[in-house]
Amino acid sequence: MSDGVSFGDWLAGRMDEVGLPRPADLSRATGIDASLIGRWLRGESLPGVMNLRRLAPALNTTELDLLARAGHLEDAKPAPPATRQRPAVVVELERLLGPNSPLPVDKREALENLATALVAPYRSYKRSRRAG
Repeated sequence: MSDGVSFGDWLAGRMDEVGLPRPADLSRATGIDASLIGRWLRGESLPGVMNLRRLAPALNTTELDLLARAGHLEDAKPAPPATRQRPAVVVELERLLGPNSPLPVDKREALENLATALVAPYRSYKRSRRAG
């Protein structure tokens, strides 16, 4: 696909968009070695089909879009931009604090109290930015 943007540049931008700005972040989300991701970002190589399959969910896009962007499908058009994926920490907190939580009640309450305490200082920041 030739839209004027290299795969590495597109990947770097997409990683920022989905909240995985460093190769190590994307590596944790996909299980792909961070050094390999670094080579893709630098344009030294392109991912193969199996790695594109692993990347698609983490980048909140389709395998077809990634195949086209990596040059495996010359005539394919990219999918429209996907909505922003929730950060992994949010997903994990929802799992741990949700109705099907694997944690015992006392541990769940302790985690909820900790999360509430950590977020409290930022609540006024968010409100003041919306107002401004």
